[in-house]
Amino acid sequence: DEVVAINQGELPRVLRTHLSLLRDAADRDLLIGVIREADLPAALGSYVDRDEDNDSQRTPQGRRKLDRLTSQQVRYAFSDPLTQLPNRRSFMNLFDTTKTNRYESAAIFVVGIDHIKLVNDRFGHCVGDDVIIEVADRLRASIRNIDILGRLDGDEFIVLAEDIDSMQAERIADKILFEIARPMKLSQQDYRVSVSIGVAMFPSHGSDAQDLV
Repeated sequence: DEVVAINQGELPRVLRTHLSLLRDAADRDLLIGVIREADLPAALGSYVDRDEDNDSQRTPQGRRKLDRLTSQQVRYAFSDPLTQLPNRRSFMNLFDTTKTNRYESAAIFVVGIDHIKLVNDRFGHCVGDDVIIEVADRLRASIRNIDILGRLDGDEFIVLAEDIDSMQAERIADKILFEIARPMKLSQQDYRVSVSIGVAMFPSHGSDAQDLV
């Protein structure tokens, strides 16, 4: 569980988040995030708003109720809005909270799109976003159903493949390179995009997600 304080202009709101990994009917991993309001710590409980006019403290009864997070806000807290993939935080938390129960061995792939800035400069950021979405789709097609794909950053993705050795990891990396190398249409032109891949093995190269990345 992770406690997050969000200040929405009134009392800081303390939320407790929990990530769960489930599988759907097709045996694909689904990352589920649950957010609920936590008990207010004493330090935050002593906080009170001040009236803008007379600088007097408001009573607890006078405080306005804070709006609940919308389903869209919850989704954005755990996933990348462009690709709908798990974001960096949710991916890292997922690995670190499940590794001791699930993984005897695993590989983490960091996949970076080469020279995405050239695409943005030549075709515009909207086309650059299309490239990122297309790369995400090709990555999904390159990995196994049980592998987990996330988006680390603007031009970087991450893949978690469990129960494989270094030779199997190399085969997955080769398949990713092959899929991404196929030309894609950008502004009615065939355009080739390449990626660079780094691979780290758990537990020989690191024991937590940050070290492996």
